[in-house]
Amino acid sequence: MAQPRSDTDVYVVEPLLPQRLRRPSDLLRFFATLFVLAAVVLLALVAKQTLIGLEADVKEGAELVPLLSRIAAFLGGAAVLIVPAAFAVERVFHRDGLRVAEGLIAAIVGMAGSFLLGQWLVSGNLHDLRVLLTGDRDIEPLNTLLTSVVAYATAVRISRRPTWRMLMWTTIALYILAFFSGRQITIPSAIVTVLVGMAIGYATLYGIGSPNT
Repeated sequence: MAQPRSDTDVYVVEPLLPQRLRRPSDLLRFFATLFVLAAVVLLALVAKQTLIGLEADVKEGAELVPLLSRIAAFLGGAAVLIVPAAFAVERVFHRDGLRVAEGLIAAIVGMAGSFLLGQWLVSGNLHDLRVLLTGDRDIEPLNTLLTSVVAYATAVRISRRPTWRMLMWTTIALYILAFFSGRQITIPSAIVTVLVGMAIGYATLYGIGSPNT
């Protein structure tokens, strides 16, 4: 026979924890990246003449081996896509598809954001900044593909996995080197692109939150 409940019993209902948390560390990294981005742009504007001279030297070298420059650019573009795809497959295999989804969101935002920012720079009145990022050539001020890849790598927290981190940043460095030698990107543009991608990745992490595990 069931025992009657005592009127003096106290029942405590614990609130459910939120499924996702916004980590202050991601917000701090976002603002730190913006600070570094502003510092890089200011320093690059000061050292503009030196960078223009370096671009001229690269132009002379690229004209000597145009086919090699094109091949290097193609291989760099392929490699910078293969590593994120391989990481996504590995995470899905380990039932961590949610992390991949976060990375894809960051990549899409990064691609759209870099395109819109580039259009604003091209059509705006920021002549010195546009020349700095494009070398006064008909190229993107910010590399759309590179921005999305860096945003993806940041959002999936690839930095916490040493092997994947090494592979990712090695391919990014090779991609930048290949495109720089082919005069399809400038040094300031490469640095700004990477920083913008990181900022978008951290903003995505903070915006959608991290799993509460």
